[in-house]
Amino acid sequence: EDEIDEFEDLNIELRRMIKRISSDYHNLKSFTSHATHELQTPTAVIQSKAELLLQNESLTEQQLSQVNSIVQYTRQLSRTTQALSLLFKIDNHQFKPGKGICLNDILNKNEEFLKDQCEAKNLDLKLIESAKLSIPIHYDLADVLISNLLRNAVVHNHEGGSIEIKILAIQIII
Repeated sequence: EDEIDEFEDLNIELRRMIKRISSDYHNLKSFTSHATHELQTPTAVIQSKAELLLQNESLTEQQLSQVNSIVQYTRQLSRTTQALSLLFKIDNHQFKPGKGICLNDILNKNEEFLKDQCEAKNLDLKLIESAKLSIPIHYDLADVLISNLLRNAVVHNHEGGSIEIKILAIQIII
């Protein structure tokens, strides 16, 4: 009978812990959602006003440099906020798999941006499309994935380097 009481006590304590963990998890999700939402608007306003200041011809070089820093930091803050929002949406299963997204189309959509980035860093770019690659994924997630991979290929490359992208029937090789 003593052993049965110990199991019952253990069961009660486990249920309390599960309730507390579940409550903490829901509170964290709620906080993340609200914080992300509340950060987006002021960040966009700061960035917009800073970009307007950059157009002011009466600013000194030092002032232009400072305003440019503000623009860069608000862009970074905006990307971080967007990433938090994306993680929140993924965690809440708000992205359902698509029927079959053609990754070639997404790559081609990002190609102009990629060309500009490569030109700025003097990178040689080769895009080889051997096949069409479609996967069951939500379009927005596929776009984020491809954009991040391409951005990383540029950022983590060296001046005068090269990027080769091969699209095969079952994979993309960057």
